[in-house]
Amino acid sequence: MTQNPRQTALVPTCSVRLPGTGENVVEARRFTVTTLRETEADVPEDVVDRAELLASGLATNAIRHTRSGDDGESFVVVVIAEPGLVRVTVRTGEPRDPARAPVVRHATPLAESGRGLALVDTLADEWGELPWPECGVFFQLTWTEDSRR
Repeated sequence: MTQNPRQTALVPTCSVRLPGTGENVVEARRFTVTTLRETEADVPEDVVDRAELLASGLATNAIRHTRSGDDGESFVVVVIAEPGLVRVTVRTGEPRDPARAPVVRHATPLAESGRGLALVDTLADEWGELPWPECGVFFQLTWTEDSRR
């Protein structure tokens, strides 16, 4: 696991490359939470909680639906935090089925999967695919000082 903190236009950016295995979904969540709690952006705890949940969904999708889940492959979690804004990106390998773009599905109550992007769509202020030639998905969460009270 490598971590690469850097400064870009005064916006702290931290990233980690993780092997594309199921146990690293937990690491993706842990990395997201730790980064957001240690940033100077003073991210509200409810935003940290939402980011943790959504990062987990994107990491799971990376492993299940892209080449990141193949033997020896990996995915990258990028966390950017500034006052009022959090952006989390999960960069992945190519999709297993290039004809299928990430799509929100509405899982049945007893389904064991299919809720990841539905949660992202519901809880994120903005989300989407990375522009070609990159592969992956991002989400953004925002808040105001008034919403903290």
